Amino acid sequence: WVDDPRTIRTDQANFLLARHPAADEIRAFLAERSILVRKVSHYPGLDGCMRIAIGNGRALRDTDRALGECNLQNQGQRTTEDTTT
Repeated sequence: WVDDPRTIRTDQANFLLARHPAADEIRAFLAERSILVRKVSHYPGLDGCMRIAIGNGRALRDTDRALGECNLQNQGQRTTEDTTT
């Protein structure tokens, strides 16, 4: 679900910082699955970013699974812009 892998920051923290044009939709999708996601796009330089909390191994697996589900649901969906070209 990340268009450009360079938009994922690696670190030693218990969260993932990611940028995506559909950050608000992804944040809502993950929140429905009780995955903590903070909207951070109001901070300078973080337009379209979200901070996904990863507390432990189980949370990591749950987040990975949910992101996969989100990606599967979005595959094949075309926007109006896509269909006009």
